[in-house]
Amino acid sequence: LIAPFNEPLTDAYSDVRTATDNDSADVNVRVIKSTYEYSDVSVRLKSGVEFCERIFLGGMHNLKNLSSAIAAAEATGLSSKDIASAFSLISNDILRQKRLIFEKATIIDDSYNASFESISAAIDSLSYHKGSKKSLLLSDVLELGEGAVPIHKDIGRIAALGGVDKLYVFGSYSEAIRDGATGGG
Repeated sequence: LIAPFNEPLTDAYSDVRTATDNDSADVNVRVIKSTYEYSDVSVRLKSGVEFCERIFLGGMHNLKNLSSAIAAAEATGLSSKDIASAFSLISNDILRQKRLIFEKATIIDDSYNASFESISAAIDSLSYHKGSKKSLLLSDVLELGEGAVPIHKDIGRIAALGGVDKLYVFGSYSEAIRDGATGGG
């Protein structure tokens, strides 16, 4: 079982590998330098082997996913050399954080199968664009059931606190997003 460090739901399991940026985790991935396009990371495996690599993904959310993938790879018996060499194969999915560059604007399309977590990560990735105005176009996150309204309010709040200058919303939950944004800043 691979889980984030200090995950309380894993207390009942005996064979758990933890992965995060915490020094006490079995697999530790630390950011040395991060831009929108890549991150230079330091990796420490459960075996104690350490190495540094560059991955062509930006955003802290991708590094959390990477630490879990590394823990799983090590647990299956892959060597540290094989794990490190796999970094060159990592690339951003064309439907996630796709950049469209124009003369006066850059559009980031992160519209594929949105969730609360992916929208939060997309808003966080806007912080890499220092000194530029940030506009965000949002619609409904589907399949949330009874929790839809509060989750959409949280999305609006995160957008307001995340430095979004203009927020455009449409869909059934646009009012909830707007309410969260105006209440969040």
